Amino acid sequence: MEFLEGAPVWATTLPHHIARKKIPYVDLKTGEVVKPGQPNGIKLEQFVFDVFDLVPLDKFGVFEVDRREEFSPLKNGPGSKEDNPETSRRDVLVQGRRWVEAAGGSILDDGDKEAGVEISPLVFYPPFFVVGTDGVLDFLCRGGVGVC
Repeated sequence: MEFLEGAPVWATTLPHHIARKKIPYVDLKTGEVVKPGQPNGIKLEQFVFDVFDLVPLDKFGVFEVDRREEFSPLKNGPGSKEDNPETSRRDVLVQGRRWVEAAGGSILDDGDKEAGVEISPLVFYPPFFVVGTDGVLDFLCRGGVGVC
């Protein structure tokens, strides 16, 4: 926690990275908004990964994880091609579907393979689930086994 509390000091020391972006602008002759097809501007970005160099090695750790279970980037606005709110939502729902199916359950999806279910990590985290003898999918919740 001490390291994170120091963020106001060290955050200003992180390097900036150049990202070439398509930036809409107003054509001063016509007054129309122009959405360029090619990058026409530069955005300076900072990445969380640059903080790794600031962490003492005895306090630093890395986990290798299954990307589709632990990471869905959200860095673009709605309606963009990738890494947007829609793809992040889809990834969470499909992850829940995988968890339910791994426990022997199923999702009523009308053939939509991207249909899923959101399972709150506040009450459940895999692989702690079972299909009960009554066919109901039970989860090992914070309070014990039950339907969460």
